[in-house]
Amino acid sequence: ILDSGAPNLISKSLADQLGLTMASESKAIDSRGHVGFMEIVTMDTIKIGSLAFTNTAALVYALDSITELHCMNVDGLIGSNLMRHAIWDISYSEEKIIITDDRGKLNIPENAPLITFTTTVQGSPYFHANYDDIKIKNILFDLGSGGNLSVPQKSFNKIINREATTPIKGYGARSFGVFGSCYDTSYYALIQKIHMGNIPVDSVLMSTEKNSRVSPILGTSVLRHYDFVIDWQRKEILLRNRDPGHRLKKSFGFGYGLEENELKVMFVFDNSPASNAGITAGTQILEIYGKDVEELSLEGYCSIRNFNFEEETIFLRIKKGDSSREVKLAKEYLFK
Repeated sequence: ILDSGAPNLISKSLADQLGLTMASESKAIDSRGHVGFMEIVTMDTIKIGSLAFTNTAALVYALDSITELHCMNVDGLIGSNLMRHAIWDISYSEEKIIITDDRGKLNIPENAPLITFTTTVQGSPYFHANYDDIKIKNILFDLGSGGNLSVPQKSFNKIINREATTPIKGYGARSFGVFGSCYDTSYYALIQKIHMGNIPVDSVLMSTEKNSRVSPILGTSVLRHYDFVIDWQRKEILLRNRDPGHRLKKSFGFGYGLEENELKVMFVFDNSPASNAGITAGTQILEIYGKDVEELSLEGYCSIRNFNFEEETIFLRIKKGDSSREVKLAKEYLFK
């Protein structure tokens, strides 16, 4: 995974396969704010395409112990401590990445709109945004996050009051980090226009969490609508608008995950098809896609996870307490 919000990280199995030995140990904080300790190793050479990055450090962790990463078959993260040594042209539209040390080789229009950023010691880029006179400082430009624009609750409340919009509420574990996930109350709102640097961005899905102290993050559910260049030399991000407007999709209003060989509902939006059917976070799913999943192996979960809710309707058999029942859900637009 290309992850501008983290340092290099490789799996324990890959480190053992390469015969890497621990150089030191470091305290690490994941995207959910959880703290843990990891080994640090030095990698002589990492090759990406025809390029070689030499003498770079990486954290080591048993990534296959993390259910979602196991399903993705991930051996590691390419992090900002490596990325900062090059210029990255990332095209979602062409599914292509160009890596160079010479910006003149890239097709960048003159006076292209840009976002200036600052970096941490490891190189992760942080930028500022604003909604009218409301400033959101130090947003992490995070290619490793699948989320939207996540902001502190104080900023969120100011902006929705200014927009005179009612947020959508949900509860559960919406995302996970290396050291796990946590249940929290979340609020979401579709914001008409926000400025990132000097770039106006339309229809941005913004969220906040009631108890989280995690810093503001801009994730790939927004970034995937753009092609962009990240230039660590000039500390600039240049966005090229590919897909104007936020393409909202219909949803059943819930997400699921694997807990101790049981398929559990992890997150539910209020007033969604799921919540209106009486489904809450923690509900066990006994049958989905016509498959009996009362007892589910890790590999079985990975195969179900890849279905990704393509259907407009879905049948579930769920269990609450000692009773079970069948429900039928039809997708709806949650954000009007």
